[in-house]
Order: sequence, then C-alpha cells, then structure tokens
Amino acid sequence: KTTPGLRRVEKLAAAAGGSLMTPGEARADCTLNGPTVVCNTTTTTNTTHPAGQPNDRAYQVLEGSPLNASVTPGSSVTGQGLAFSNLGDGGVSVVNDGTITVDAGNAPTAGGTAALSIVANGGVLSYAGGAITNNGSGNGLDAIQNGGNDTIDINVNGAVQGAATSADAINFYREQFGVVPAVLPRVPSMEQARRLSDRPPR
Repeated sequence: KTTPGLRRVEKLAAAAGGSLMTPGEARADCTLNGPTVVCNTTTTTNTTHPAGQPNDRAYQVLEGSPLNASVTPGSSVTGQGLAFSNLGDGGVSVVNDGTITVDAGNAPTAGGTAALSIVANGGVLSYAGGAITNNGSGNGLDAIQNGGNDTIDINVNGAVQGAATSADAINFYREQFGVVPAVLPRVPSMEQARRLSDRPPR
C-alpha cells in the first residue's frame, strides 16, 4: 500500500556537501558492501561519512544502480537517525525492519532533517517498513526525488512520527496530510505548551 500523504518531492539546485564512501567500509554499525548498507543497533551522530566514523548518520553513494539500505529485524537506530542518498541515477531502496529514532533534543542536519531522510537523483526511491520517530525537531520521514519523472513508492506498515510544537505546525500537517488527531510529542517546552493552550490548532 503506497501512502501518498507521506510523499514529498523537491527539486534541489545542487547536491549538498559530504563525502562518498567506498565499498566494504563499515560505519555506525552499518556496513557498506557495494551499493548495499545494512544497519544493526547503533547510536548515530549528526555527521556525514567519513567525518564522524564510526557513528555517522548520513551515507552517500554515486551509483548507476540502486543504493539498497536496510535496518535489520529488531535493531534500533537512535541518536540522530539515518540518511541515505544516491548522487547517481540508480535510485534508493530502504527496508526498515527495526526502529529509527531521533532522540529528544536532537536536530539532525547531515543528509536531511528527518529521522529518516532518503534522497534519490533518479531511478526508483522506495521505502518499506515503519517505526520511525523524531522526538527532536523535524519530520519522521522525508523522501526527496530529484529525478524529474522518476518514482517514489512509500509503504508504511508502522508509525511515522515527527515533532510539531506550534499551532501553525499542527495546522500544516492537518491541511497537507489530513492528520487528525494531533498528539503532542514529548519535546515541547513549558512555554510552547502554554502557547498551544492559549491558541489551539483549528
């Protein structure tokens, strides 16, 4: 089942910084072998390989074939979440059989701002799985396809959660994606909670 409400397509003028990995390198309990990344339980940092090895959040490749990434069954990726991007035209496929979480107080930027950021510059961008939570700031899942008419296929079979700590943010998610009801995350400050109670969402 494809969930159109989670699709987000953006055009980027240029690829953002970062380094490319070479096959066979292991980072953040994620192992890269060719265009395949397999992640086990780990806590990531807000870095792009190779800056924060071995705990980088973001993994970039330049491939004409798909970047295949997976979180193994029962594994828990915490800290700053994960980001996968293929700067080539081969696409990206992510299968999440575990959990991906951005911890409270964290605001990831390496490779994107969501708990799971996926970027393709062509080919098929696909995601299957669930259990993605952003307890910090940002979305649960961002899927960005820069390949023009290429495909995004999102199949969520669990909860995907992001943080919304203002009436405007809650209204945005309600209007754009039909989110009802809104459940506040554990991260709003007392001041943010007061503002929400003074000016509730529509």
